[in-house]
Amino acid sequence: MKKRLSTKSLSLALLTLALGACQPEEDKSGGVNAKESFPLSLAVASPTEYQTAAAGTPVADLAQVTDAGAPVSAYEDTAAKLTALLEGDSMGDCKFDPAPILTQETNAACYGPQVAYSSHPFDSSSGNLPTGDLGLWIATDSTSGHACAAAQLNARMQAVGKRTNAALFGLASMVCVANAKGLSADSDGKINLTSAMNDLAIPNTTFTSVSLTKSDGKYSYQIAFTLNSQPVAIEMEHSPGSDDTSYSGRLAYRATVNQMGGNCGASSGATDNGSLVYKRSSATAMQVEARLGQYCGSDVSGLDANGVVDVSKKYDSGTEPNGWANNFNIFTASFDPSSLDGNYVFAWQAGMMDNAARTFNANVSTTASTTTVKAYFGFGSDIASTDGSIKGMICNWAGPGNNHTPVSLAQYQQASLNAATGKFDQAVASNISYAPANDCTPNGTFMYDTNLDGTPDTVAAGPHGLKTMTDANSNGHFDEIEADITLPSAPTYP
Repeated sequence: MKKRLSTKSLSLALLTLALGACQPEEDKSGGVNAKESFPLSLAVASPTEYQTAAAGTPVADLAQVTDAGAPVSAYEDTAAKLTALLEGDSMGDCKFDPAPILTQETNAACYGPQVAYSSHPFDSSSGNLPTGDLGLWIATDSTSGHACAAAQLNARMQAVGKRTNAALFGLASMVCVANAKGLSADSDGKINLTSAMNDLAIPNTTFTSVSLTKSDGKYSYQIAFTLNSQPVAIEMEHSPGSDDTSYSGRLAYRATVNQMGGNCGASSGATDNGSLVYKRSSATAMQVEARLGQYCGSDVSGLDANGVVDVSKKYDSGTEPNGWANNFNIFTASFDPSSLDGNYVFAWQAGMMDNAARTFNANVSTTASTTTVKAYFGFGSDIASTDGSIKGMICNWAGPGNNHTPVSLAQYQQASLNAATGKFDQAVASNISYAPANDCTPNGTFMYDTNLDGTPDTVAAGPHGLKTMTDANSNGHFDEIEADITLPSAPTYP
């Protein structure tokens, strides 16, 4: 990352030690204090996702990309764009795109592919193992060029990140509009922005209720609109701290999608519910927890009493007809927002009937000019009770004679960032190979497609290529993962 910063920019970054240094100026009369009212330099993105930028593009720590096409992290890029939106002083500056709030979950091509097999050790059968269950199958993702762990983390983070960031852009747009129009609060500290937001004329979007209120030192945002005639609602409560690099808050959103069936049965639609709890205690310390679940029924709120998406509210046609059924995701992180160094957990469950969450534990660290990710993948507890830890590997999730009891193994990849391409393509270690059987071990007769050419391959008998896990101190967490990663804890609000 350091290679793309100018000397002047780097000096400023060192002085500020935070992405939040590029702050909006003090607001004009009748507007909103953007520095106080909004969580500056907050974004939700995979720490291994980078993209290219034009020369001179500002990022939020006052650094600038010195060469066109130089990579910049998705986190930096999003935070910079949010800052620019907050700084807007005309209505033309205040537009945002609400469409990403409908982004759906996806997997990388290297992860959990359909795999042809023959001579299965359970019943000598042949067939195809379904998609989504086989973990990191190919070391390098052919589509993105990333090591598979980084590619899959980026892919799974797309829905949670883009949806949460779309909500943040909508809220930042409210601040921009209030300042562009010089709107004043009423005697209760409330600014009604409904009419003003409709003046933005965002395609396929009609705002039905928008307000921003300051009370007891806290800022409360409420925004409701229709997107392609489907209802969307966003809310946030933000508590500023003693300076621009300390704050806390909670965001929630819901969006009705034109989707029927799946685990919801003959539902009349589905509602994607997301929440974000955040706490920044200093320039270099950020904690976040983002959740995303799909609930049965139209315009259904999936929030619990604390205002976060309720993972315990699982669909049941009789007792919980509006519970979540098809997908649930939890992203928890504790990191330095100026470097993205820190610890990350991403866990997801494809349906309410699964009994284990697919789980990434990852650490990002930067030394000198090298950024390294160490990533473990395995299966954890049910998503409703997971603490983010990996409990082991389930190598035969859906094949004949499958067993969902994890064995004390995990997949592992370590890769470094290629500063020229923005890809984590320089793998130092890759322990991911195994047989899709209950014991994970090739037996010499079980054939399965190792290279995804559609044909089962002969695999010699021998040890699996996974990491063996131990828990010598019996604390419920594997020692090998603990040596690399400190599980982040979810922040609470208020």
